[in-house]
Amino acid sequence: MKMAANRDTNKRFKNCLCVCFIFIAIGVFLQPAFAAGGKDKSKYQTEIDATIGYVQDFNFESLRLAIGDLTGIFGEQYPKGRQYLEHLEDFKKLSKDALVRFNKGDNLAKADLLKLTDDLKKLRRDALLSNPLLDFDKLLLLKRNRGQLGLSVNHKCNSGIKRTGYDNEIVLLSPVDPSGRLQKLFRPPANQFVGEIDLHFDADRLLFTMPKGKTWQIFEINVNGSGLRQVSRSGHSDVDNFDACYPPDVQSGAGLLFA
Repeated sequence: MKMAANRDTNKRFKNCLCVCFIFIAIGVFLQPAFAAGGKDKSKYQTEIDATIGYVQDFNFESLRLAIGDLTGIFGEQYPKGRQYLEHLEDFKKLSKDALVRFNKGDNLAKADLLKLTDDLKKLRRDALLSNPLLDFDKLLLLKRNRGQLGLSVNHKCNSGIKRTGYDNEIVLLSPVDPSGRLQKLFRPPANQFVGEIDLHFDADRLLFTMPKGKTWQIFEINVNGSGLRQVSRSGHSDVDNFDACYPPDVQSGAGLLFA
């Protein structure tokens, strides 16, 4: 009887141990899923918070004035002005209603706010980029990493700017909208500074500032990336040349203006 009781006890112990292992295994496999679910929830909440902030802070009056100004100046050249204003007024009413419902705990308001955010972004983009003066398909840009401003204090000029340590380049954006692609035009060597861009009136070349040795010098390049050349004199090691621009009568041989 004692042996039978021992066998029964051992059997129950093994069953209990097996159940413990099963629960441990389930916990191990489900933990990443729960963690991922938590991350997704956190990501969703962050998106909701950003959406609410965007709609709450959207400057309807500023966009209304911009659209009205473009309509008044360009008239028929800005044919959708009235339509943009009507949409803006509709979105303003919908935004106010959705925010009130959200604050009252209406979960359906979240989806409405997400859609309103997209609608407001599209309306602002369409209305402002429909400016008749923006009739070009390429935009010259300086691309530089966040935090690398490359700006001088007003009493030092370029002598107070670091010459290296930048991730920057001159690029072309085409087409000129959020779907446009960036094409590299010029990237300086050795992480040097490049900036102070001035596009020629014919839009076929540009000036920019870049260090050369211990001084700052002015360079010119064609908008297709060819013809790079230094246009400032560098005969003195203690003289900087920078921040150049083309004068309106540059074709007459007037030269360049720079500091």
